[in-house]
Amino acid sequence: MTKTAVHKDLSRLRQSVLQLGSLVVLTLLGLGLLALFSVWSLDRVHSRLEEDLAEHLTATDEARSAQVAYKTEVQEWKNVLLRGANKADKVRYWTALGESYATVNERLKSLQSRLDKLKLPQQAQVAGAVLLDSVALNERYVQAYATIGDGPFDPAVVDAVVRGADRPLNVAMDSLAGMLIDEYRAVQQRAREAQADRYAILVRAIWVGMLAGLLLVLALLWRVLGSGIGRNE
Repeated sequence: MTKTAVHKDLSRLRQSVLQLGSLVVLTLLGLGLLALFSVWSLDRVHSRLEEDLAEHLTATDEARSAQVAYKTEVQEWKNVLLRGANKADKVRYWTALGESYATVNERLKSLQSRLDKLKLPQQAQVAGAVLLDSVALNERYVQAYATIGDGPFDPAVVDAVVRGADRPLNVAMDSLAGMLIDEYRAVQQRAREAQADRYAILVRAIWVGMLAGLLLVLALLWRVLGSGIGRNE
């Protein structure tokens, strides 16, 4: 072989090696970008699901808070009946009942709005119905309280105006809270499944990328080695 031919062969070999090196670098860069995208994608999914879970948890907490306030409201009415013979106690416990009632309504209104935003129409409808029942019960309390007057009264006669009216609302409150707890657990399960699905897709994508890069490198290496062998022969 002449020096010119050897020089040309070496030049081609250097060019092939350079191509091979460039392909390896590009493959590594592509895999790195894919890995970074995978991390970003998983973090984005996790953040979105966490926000959704936080909203559902807040809704559940509001329902429970309304439950507690309602039970306090009922207890304050009993206090009015038991201690209402004393004017100061009567006013005190009636005021406390009004505060509990206001808390119940505030929580239910906030809950209904939150459920609408979460696109849970059935639960939002139930919350609205519970709110209306709460208003209706309070009107019964007001009517019963108006019969007390300033003198002695018979608690049984006063309570007859609202007797048993608090039980359906208590059941509805419990049912609403139960619905939201079940929904929260369902959202948790969907979140776990969504994260697992996204992770599996990204892992497959990385493996495919690695395999494709490896095949390209091997193909170019085979070409380089094949060309060198052919020239030597």
